[in-house]
Amino acid sequence: KVRTISLAMQDFADAEKQGNADIDTMAGLFGRVMAQIVSCREDEWKDNLERLGFFLGKFIYLLDAYEDIEQDLKKGTYNPLKKRYEEPGFEEECRQILTMMMSECCKEFEQLYRMWIFCGIFCIPVYGAVMRSCGRNG
Repeated sequence: KVRTISLAMQDFADAEKQGNADIDTMAGLFGRVMAQIVSCREDEWKDNLERLGFFLGKFIYLLDAYEDIEQDLKKGTYNPLKKRYEEPGFEEECRQILTMMMSECCKEFEQLYRMWIFCGIFCIPVYGAVMRSCGRNG
């Protein structure tokens, strides 16, 4: 797991050093890192947690770039939003992208919540019944 995260961080750092200005690529690379961090186990939650982490990572990366854009322009430091900053509709485009990323996070969170409720209503009682039938406390 640590190796996977390290490799994803290296891909991200390399793309940033190269000055990659494709915001979807850059946010996606950071999303891959967050996906690995959030999904810590190989279990029934893994796929949803990875998707939640991926979109949360994209959201965090894009929000950070948006908040830092003016300072990065003054300092001449890397920011994937530099080319878009002066374009008409910049603020609205950022709002829409950030809203889409958070919407995807919410969708995965709701799915996880449904799975958790299902486990509480069905899985845990069934597990308890099975354990009791085997003579164990469940």
